[in-house]
Amino acid sequence: MRGEEDLDEQALIAAHAKSFDARGWSGLAQTTREFRPEAERVLVSCWAETMLVHYGADKFTVESGPHPNEAPDCIVNFFSSESQTSKKITVEYAELVREETIEAKKWGKPYESGWTEGQIVEKVQEIIGKKTEIYARNNQLHDVLLIGTDEHELYREIIDATLPSHRFNWGRVFNEVHVMKSYDPRTHNWPVWILKKTAT
Repeated sequence: MRGEEDLDEQALIAAHAKSFDARGWSGLAQTTREFRPEAERVLVSCWAETMLVHYGADKFTVESGPHPNEAPDCIVNFFSSESQTSKKITVEYAELVREETIEAKKWGKPYESGWTEGQIVEKVQEIIGKKTEIYARNNQLHDVLLIGTDEHELYREIIDATLPSHRFNWGRVFNEVHVMKSYDPRTHNWPVWILKKTAT
């Protein structure tokens, strides 16, 4: 179990995450290979903070994966002070972002476009399909595929009305697939949806 300095690091990561979130996650697509693991670690830390109760924990640590070009992107260790137990979760990160959004932010131009229910479902399944195909070829299994988004017009209310009513196919490559929205000041966390899997 980690010491006090790691708890300070956890608070630092959370502060860094809010700053990163304010700049927009679509910048991750343009992040250099050198700094991308750190950016992914920050975003996975946002997810871990929200998921503490889900995993029966009160603190966590996040480490980058063994190699920048190999899965998993991060390894999260959840700790329970009450039960003195820990749980390791491997996380592969992906981003839900439109190319138009990336180009608009790249050139400092405004870009707003609404999302339909069909577009959300199609884009999420497309991301899942690409990741599943990659790791199925290598016979890899990971705990969580985390799909993060800060698409401006993809409001939390739209996701609430869409994702819970659909099922997605990811075979046996991932145990779970989660979707995380950027920081919500109303709830003081990063909203997370655990997707339902298509029956196999």
